[in-house]
Amino acid sequence: MSYTIARARALAAAAKAGRKTDDKVAHALDKYPHPKKRMARILHAATASPDLTGYLPLSNSSVRAVLGEALIEEMLNLYGHTGRDARARHWLFTATFDDGIVGEKAPVIPLKRIKRKVRRLLSAQRLNAICVFEIDVLAKPITGENERQLLVHVHAVVWTRDSKFKPKTVARRLSATRALQNRLGIPAIDFISRKRSTRRRPHWPLRHPERDQTARDMAWLGYYISKPNSVAKRRRQRKSGRIQLQPQRRYFRLKTALRFAEIWSQLDTADVIFGVGTGKLIARRVRARVAAWGRKQRGPENSRRAVAEAWAALFAAHTRLEFQTAVIDR
Repeated sequence: MSYTIARARALAAAAKAGRKTDDKVAHALDKYPHPKKRMARILHAATASPDLTGYLPLSNSSVRAVLGEALIEEMLNLYGHTGRDARARHWLFTATFDDGIVGEKAPVIPLKRIKRKVRRLLSAQRLNAICVFEIDVLAKPITGENERQLLVHVHAVVWTRDSKFKPKTVARRLSATRALQNRLGIPAIDFISRKRSTRRRPHWPLRHPERDQTARDMAWLGYYISKPNSVAKRRRQRKSGRIQLQPQRRYFRLKTALRFAEIWSQLDTADVIFGVGTGKLIARRVRARVAAWGRKQRGPENSRRAVAEAWAALFAAHTRLEFQTAVIDR
């Protein structure tokens, strides 16, 4: 598949995911309207307005779209450098451990600690990576808890030319360590290859089984690690005994859409994207591209503090949500 088609399909998937998320947030704000007109305008700018200047929160659909486009482009550029190298291999990497499992009502998110752990473990394996934080919500509370849990975890595109690197062995060993375990029963660390992804998604035929990845795969990975989320995850046990998290759209409630938007409104590109090895250069270029876009925008300039105050006022006005603003350690 050509780069042009791969890019177009990934961008179309990103736009579709963005529209679904925007619809959820819009419906949630209709159900739970803001009590103050000025704060409502700030909240609208933080979640939907394309004319946002100054602070660029990732709750804003336009900012998220620019981020997705930048990552898709960078993944295609990466493939242009490594695609013809028979030694180069790429994986979708996930890291989910207890540090990122927090309550939905008043989450305290240790972003800095999670980032430090992921950097250390990838650096120890001498891997290159471009990493992005993602948030999921469990469909049902963990046994013994009285609220649903959020899963703050890391997705990454990882690559190496080291033929001796064994992803399955490394993932099993790291997942067994005490520092990286999680309460969900799923592997804390996972490396997903193209071949394994294709088995799970039979509509992606392996037309070139000798290749590690294709342009289509790399563009899709750029979309996947940056996509906005509007589904919940349900724990299911397979016949093999392995626990999986399966997407369930019906469990993603309107109040959850508000919680996600509030958390993302506290974060910008610099908070959620980081690199390891040569991935540091990619992360730097992505952040620069989003910042350059922001400098060209026109409209009311908002601050991180103003956005946080708008959310606090909304939660105070709707006490049945039982929400407090999230605390994020960057």
